[in-house]
Formats: sequence, structure tokens, C-alpha cells
Amino acid sequence: MIGSDRLFDCIPVAGYILPSRIVLAPINTGFAKRGQPTDRLLQFHKNRAGPEIGIGMVGNVALSDESVTNVGTLALRCTGDIPKFAALARCILEKGSLPGIQLGFSPPFLSPPTNWVAKDRSGELKRLQAIVTAFPDAYVASVLKDFTLSATLAAQAGFEVIQLHAAHGYFLSLLLNPLTNRRNGEFRAAGEWLSRFIDGLRDATNPRLVSVRLSLTSGLRENDSEEIWFTREISKQLARAGTHILDFSNGFYTVDRRLIYPGIEKGVLPNFQAVRNLAADLDCVISLAGNVTDPRDVPELSDRMIISVGRALIADPHFARKARLGEFAAIVKCKRTGHCHYFSRRKDHIECGVNQEFVRIN
Repeated sequence: MIGSDRLFDCIPVAGYILPSRIVLAPINTGFAKRGQPTDRLLQFHKNRAGPEIGIGMVGNVALSDESVTNVGTLALRCTGDIPKFAALARCILEKGSLPGIQLGFSPPFLSPPTNWVAKDRSGELKRLQAIVTAFPDAYVASVLKDFTLSATLAAQAGFEVIQLHAAHGYFLSLLLNPLTNRRNGEFRAAGEWLSRFIDGLRDATNPRLVSVRLSLTSGLRENDSEEIWFTREISKQLARAGTHILDFSNGFYTVDRRLIYPGIEKGVLPNFQAVRNLAADLDCVISLAGNVTDPRDVPELSDRMIISVGRALIADPHFARKARLGEFAAIVKCKRTGHCHYFSRRKDHIECGVNQEFVRIN
């Protein structure tokens, strides 16, 4: 059986039923205003939800005003934010997808550049190590508390899947990666704080599904076998703590964004075999992403694997519905114009080179 035959099978997860194995990837669209969802953001997600999409993820929601990555970034900070976020969750649920939300924290002094590849990777590693080492324990504890608070607010707003952004060089990924986290105290890379943190967050959001997004490798080393090994160990710890979904990506934003957004020369789902090997050791659902523009190209999926789709659903909001109906020729395919990478292009929000909803020529 090929993967595309299973993409639209339901999959049970801890009392929930995902109606499909295709997930809308967490995307920071830039369609927020003062941290709040706008009508344009609601329309973006309404167009990309339905029974053909298991989870409609809202991407990269900040925990506080200080951690928003640009003026169009969402922020879920207090009970006053709940009504507009509840409207967003509701519009996804009413279309037939489980509403999901990704919570992220990026220390404001990380200051990611607009260039895609770091000029000096060893220098960037030293910079990241210095940043993590300088975090006072009280600061780390405070950020983890903010994650739990925002997750609680998200659950109250009606989001059924709460994802922690621990990939791409964000705060949690810096703590989890032994290359960047050289601390020896309580918040060391493989410390028990992680299990306690997941336990507390699960208690606060029960019965919602808890997801963690991880970078399989960071791009900080040429040989990634060691990083894959300790990602496996972190994944086991997260699964033992009760994480329901592990979502694998790749790369750090300040190191090499080509790993986060792989070129077509990398093939479809370039991390597939490594992640499939990981999945055999993990008692949870595994999600992965990368270059899926035609569902017929998806390899055979194991029982607990789902696929996260970003660019294909930006280019064609009806990608999953058309695929389910076998209308492959009708899919408007991503042409890799790069317009969706709006931060690197110094734009305010997402654009697309083929989607007439927000097509841009220049």
C-alpha cells in the first residue's frame, strides 16, 4: 500500500479522531494585528480546513509582546485574548478539522538576520551557546510558566491540539539541543525539567492533545548523525512524558533556512526514512513535512504517521480536497517563487506567486 492510499484514513489519538493524515503546517502568516487574529487570518484558515485536513494548525503564536517575531505575529497572553482566538478555533472546527495552535518563544535578542545561511556557523554556534548559558534559572522557569499559561488559554479558546515550538532555533530548541545548551544545572539539555514541564502542561490542558515540534538536526554540524541520535533520546523522553504528537522538521533559523524549507532537489519528505526509523521506537503519533505537492509521491506511511503540508496548501487551499477526489490535474501547484518567505523578503505578511488570493508579481 502506498502512502497516498492512507492519507485520508482516520487516525485515533488519545480519545480524538483525526479525520485525515494531512495536517496544515503551522504557518506564521503575518495576518495579525496587535497580536490578535484578524478577519483575513480567519479566512486564511477557513479556506484551509475541512474533513480532508486532520489538524488546522495556527502557526507560531507568541507568549508575550516581547517575543513576537514581527508586527503581524499572533500573541496569546491573557484571558482578554480568548474571544478572538476562540473565533479562530471555531472557524477551523466548523469546517471539519481539529483546531491546533503552535506556541513559540523567541528571545528578542536572538535577532535573526534576513539572509538564509549563516556566514560563520561555528561563530553562530558560539553565540547561541553564550545566549543559553546566560539565561538565569529564574528566567527559564518563567518562560516555561508562560508556555503553560498560554497553553491553558488556548485550551479555553477551544484549540484541541496544543503544540510547543521546540524547533528552528526557538527558545525550547536551544534548551533541548546539547550543542547549544552547555548548562550543567537544573535546565541542562537532557534534564528532568522537561518531563515535569510536559506533565504540568498536560494537566493544565487535559484532555487536549499535546504536540512538540522538533528539529531533527540544526545544521550546526556537517555530520548530523550525532544530532539525530540525541533527537531520538529527547523524543523518547517526550513520549514517555505523554506527548501525543511529535512533529519533525529540520534546521535552525539563524543557521541554514534551506533545511527548514528544503529545495526540490532534496526530494519529497527528505527526512522520511530517519523519522520512520524513529517512529518505531516511539509510542505516539509522528508528523513530518517537506516538499509534498503531489500526494501520489508520499512514501508508505506507518500506522502512526501523519504528513504536515505548508506550501502546497498556501498555493492551493483545496489541495487536500482535490487530492482526496483524485483530481490531481486540478491542483494549483507551488512554483517555488519564494513569496511565502515574507520575512526574508522584508514584507509584512505572507504572499504567493500562484495563488490569486494574494498573488504578487514583484
